[in-house]
Amino acid sequence: MSIINPSAGNGGFYPTHSRNRIIRIKKLEKLLGKSGQPDFIQSMSVDQSQIIQGVGDNPDGQGEIIQILGEESIDLSKLSNHFMRVDRMVIPQNARMVNPDVLEGIVEGKIDEKAIDLSTQGLFYSGKMEGGVLLNVCGMVESVYYTDMHFHPCENKLPPHGFDFHHSEDGFRTCPTPQLIPSTDDTLAKDAISGIRHKLVVFHMPQSELLKPQGTYVSPRTGTKKPNYTIKDILEMYFKDKKLTGKKSNPKIRWKHEDVLKGGIFLIPMIMPDDRVAYYGVLNVDGKSNRRKPVKKILQNWFNAVNKYNENPESQWIGIAGNDGTLCFIDDWSIFVCKNAQLLVANKEDVYKQAVLDSAIR
Repeated sequence: MSIINPSAGNGGFYPTHSRNRIIRIKKLEKLLGKSGQPDFIQSMSVDQSQIIQGVGDNPDGQGEIIQILGEESIDLSKLSNHFMRVDRMVIPQNARMVNPDVLEGIVEGKIDEKAIDLSTQGLFYSGKMEGGVLLNVCGMVESVYYTDMHFHPCENKLPPHGFDFHHSEDGFRTCPTPQLIPSTDDTLAKDAISGIRHKLVVFHMPQSELLKPQGTYVSPRTGTKKPNYTIKDILEMYFKDKKLTGKKSNPKIRWKHEDVLKGGIFLIPMIMPDDRVAYYGVLNVDGKSNRRKPVKKILQNWFNAVNKYNENPESQWIGIAGNDGTLCFIDDWSIFVCKNAQLLVANKEDVYKQAVLDSAIR
C-alpha cells in the first residue's frame, strides 16, 4: 500500500516516522453498535485505500474501524475525499458526553459566575461509559492537508513575529491541537467552504467519581490499610501548586468544603503531538475556576474560537496554547489532565512556514 506524500519521496525513515497519521477518506460505512456501546460513540468502517501518511497502515488494504463522537446524524458521503486525522484516545469510565449545542446555549451572551447547571435538559447525551476504553477516534476532518508537516506543531510554524501565540504565560508550554466533532448539517455549514462545520468535544465527570479513593494502600511491614488519595485530593494538590502557575492563576475556592466540586469537572480532549489525548480539566464551580475565570467564560471563549474557525476552515489554523509545566496523571481514569489551556485561531499564512503552505493537497 503506497503512502501519498510528495515530500516523503519513497518514504524515507524520517519523513515516514515524523508525521501524524492522516487518512484520505474514500468511503465511510456506519457499523451497528455493540452491547454496552453508548449512543454517543459511532463506529465507522473506513476504506483505507488512500492513505496519505503515517505508520500502522493495513498492508492488505482492508477497512479499519474508527469511532466518531456525537449522536448527530452525519452525511457520510460529504466526508468523502476529505482528510481525517486519527487520534488514539482514552475515554475513562463513568464519563458522560456533553451535548455541545446545549452547552453553547448556556454560555452564550452575557454570563454570570455560577457553575453550569447539570440538570439543564438535554445537557448530556444518554448513557455513560461503563468502563474505560481506548479508541481510534476521528480527530478532525479537513478539505486540505499539508504533506510537509511535522508531528510537533512548533516545527511547522513561522518564527515568532509580533505576538507568540503558542507560548504560555508561565514559561512552560505544551502544544496540543483540538479534537472536534465533524458536522455535515447544511444549516450549520453555510459559511464553511468545505461543507463541514466542527463542534467542540466535551466530557463531564460527576462529583461522585471525584470522591472515590484510588484503591487502598497496604503497608508491607505492618499490613495496615488506608485508602489512597481521592481524585479530588489529587486535583487539589495540582490546582494549588504555586510553583507551576503562580499564585494569581490558582482558583480561589474552598477545597476542604465537602461540596466544593459538586458540579464535577468538565474534560475537553486535546491531542498531544504524538497523537495521544490529554484533557483540559475545567472545574465546574461557582465563582472563579481555572485561571480565576468563571467556568462559563472559559467555555464561551472555546466555543467562540471554534465558531471563528468554522467561518473559513480552509484558511484558518486552530490550535491550543498549553500552560503547564507538567500534566496531572489520574490513574483510575488513565488520562492526563491539564489545568491551563486556551483555544486559538489565526490565519494559516500567519502560522505555517512557507514550505508547509506549498505542500498543500486537496
